[in-house]
Amino acid sequence: MGGGRRWAGSGGKRVAGWVLVWLILLGAAVPHAAPVRRVVGVVIGGAAPSQDALLTGVRRELATLAGPEMELVLPEDKVWRGEPTPEGMDSAFDALEADGEVSLGVALGYVASGAAAERTRWNTPVLATHLLVRPEVSAPGFRGIVVGPLIRTGLGQFFGAVTVPRVTVLVDEQARPILPRIEAFLGTVPFLQEVPWTLRTVPARGDALREAVRHETGGVIFSPFPGMSQAAMAGVAAELRAGKRPSYAMGGRRDVEAGLLFGSVPKGETRRLARRTALTLYSMARGETVGSDRDEWAVEGTPVIHVGTAKAIGFTPRWELYRYAEKVGEESPEPVLLSLAEAMERARLYNPDLASEARLVEAGAQESKKVLAALLPSIEASVTGIRIDENSAEKSRGTESEDTVKGSLTLTQVIYSEAALSGYSASKSFQLSREAEQKARELDKALAAGQAYINLLKARSLAAVRKGNLGVTQENLERARARKQVGALNPSELFRWESEVASNRTALLNARVQVRFAANALKRLCGMEVTDTVDTLNGEADQAVLLTVHPAFREMLDRPTEFGALVASLVDVGREASPELLQVDHALTSGRRRVRGARRAFYLPEVALKGAVTEIFDRGGYDRVLPNYDEKEWYVAIQASFPLATGGERLADLRQAAEETSALSLKRRYLMTVLAEQITDAADAVQATGATIGLAATSRDAAEKNLALVTDAYAEGAVAVITLLDAQNTAVSARIAADNAVYDHMAAMLRLQRLLGRLDFSGGAGETMVRRLAKAAAEEVGSRDAGMAPM
Repeated sequence: MGGGRRWAGSGGKRVAGWVLVWLILLGAAVPHAAPVRRVVGVVIGGAAPSQDALLTGVRRELATLAGPEMELVLPEDKVWRGEPTPEGMDSAFDALEADGEVSLGVALGYVASGAAAERTRWNTPVLATHLLVRPEVSAPGFRGIVVGPLIRTGLGQFFGAVTVPRVTVLVDEQARPILPRIEAFLGTVPFLQEVPWTLRTVPARGDALREAVRHETGGVIFSPFPGMSQAAMAGVAAELRAGKRPSYAMGGRRDVEAGLLFGSVPKGETRRLARRTALTLYSMARGETVGSDRDEWAVEGTPVIHVGTAKAIGFTPRWELYRYAEKVGEESPEPVLLSLAEAMERARLYNPDLASEARLVEAGAQESKKVLAALLPSIEASVTGIRIDENSAEKSRGTESEDTVKGSLTLTQVIYSEAALSGYSASKSFQLSREAEQKARELDKALAAGQAYINLLKARSLAAVRKGNLGVTQENLERARARKQVGALNPSELFRWESEVASNRTALLNARVQVRFAANALKRLCGMEVTDTVDTLNGEADQAVLLTVHPAFREMLDRPTEFGALVASLVDVGREASPELLQVDHALTSGRRRVRGARRAFYLPEVALKGAVTEIFDRGGYDRVLPNYDEKEWYVAIQASFPLATGGERLADLRQAAEETSALSLKRRYLMTVLAEQITDAADAVQATGATIGLAATSRDAAEKNLALVTDAYAEGAVAVITLLDAQNTAVSARIAADNAVYDHMAAMLRLQRLLGRLDFSGGAGETMVRRLAKAAAEEVGSRDAGMAPM
């Protein structure tokens, strides 16, 4: 019984297995059904080249969203451009519906969308991409994306910053078919409900627009004028500046760059609207129905201000707006373009503090010349006028006159002076010590400039990450608003995203302040004015100064078995090139010479040659009655002097010089140890930061992939807001860490090269150093192997 049951169970499993295999083979043999392919047609109103980018984006998003069951395609020959008149637009829509291959239609742009909303019957489902307001009654099969809240947000930013007594709205005459809808929309803008405003249609020509604004006294709002060149819009902006009138460009950044005062640019407007259009088209193709609120689109854009126009009309935005806004048209001096090597070289040549120290070193060079002067001939000339009393002149028996003017010339030449000789030799060595100390200061200033340059790169990278993160948060805020409109969102999530947007703006402002701080520090170290503008290369030229640009050096760093030998070679090179050690060596030489001089002072005299010539130029008074005598005298002498007793001064000098020299010897030993430690630590830091670059990049890539997955899941309502926030914050931290890893590696390499006595190893200097290190490391490894060989 038991055996039979076991056999039956085993056989049952075997049968089930064969059935599963046959099912798999059968499934593999049955071909999969091809996805349903449906064609989308597009109608664009008038000459609207600005809509071409959106059209391309929609086509790309449709291809991205295609699945195994359905595929929507937008062929090039299914795009109709209608004349911007009611008849022209109707003709284009009729052509779309008459095309038997088209199963879905798109009214692309404001004109086409407004005209589509006016039709009372549709045979083909149509989606309008740019409705200003939702129609009260729409024909069956008609859907629309309402972008009015997007424009209303930008106008709110403008009117929040500018106060005007009245407003004129200028609309492209091609939009005349939708003029009632434009007027209805403007009536919903809060500020326009408080001041008088007028609506005018104007041809898209520079002369027509200039004439339209010439006599305006209030603010002017421009609708998009896609058929107008930027140069023509610049002429209109100049007319407004002359009248000091503020202006707002619904067309966004392009018209602000032409000279209009203010605009608003939603983050990724074209890409996101293309994605929204494609998603809605697939929803329509599947026959899904959602509430009309689903297609409201409100995205807070970034203000754009033309700084030159603002100055010309006397407009001063608040700091809150100015810091956050993008600024164009700002007249600034040509920036000083620096590479890492140029920044370090400018610090070495033009840093005021370093130049001040260099002058002191040059001044110290005069000390040895002053000591040398005691060993060179000294000639002294003097003129003396003497008047004595008559009795003294009489008693001199004609050798002294009552009035005498005489001159003398005295020569002194030291033949031997141990104090002067030792002082001269010691002062020359000490001057070399000063110069070595100045070399160390130059390296330190250059290193500080290099680190400031890297800090500026890091600050700019951080600001870019913060800016990108703000855009992502604004996109997530849009997703949250879309989910709220269909009732799939807790209202608290919306507040959470609004709070996150504010926090991201604060982080961005702080990052931009750090950029200014870093730039000012770099300019100070490079001897530039704080008002100067500096820009960085941040490319291969920056990497060229580093030894890590050489593959051979990187290989030595990456070989654990040779890393110790490399560090030993680096220590030898660093000790040989260290200006600090050189400074102490010259100071030791000076001290030892002082010790020898102090010892010789106990038994060596000072020998000098002296000579003088004296001549009487004039005599007067009592001696006139006496006969003349020889009026010129001279002498030559050799003098040897030796101090017999100095109260212990010579012994004190000897002991002081000996102790100071001994202290320098101990300091040199300590510096040797410290230098070896610093080079070892710096080499470890270079190796560790180099390995961190790859790890940080891997972390960044993984975090970005995770963020993309979580973002899609959040858009579908599959994860909570806290999950997306965590993924987003993780991605931001990973991006910052990945960027900083590169800059930290550069900074670590600069510190190591500073300890090697040179910061710029570009060109042949780097190749020479790498060959030297490779040879020394190979010899070190060979000596170790020889020492470990069996006896």
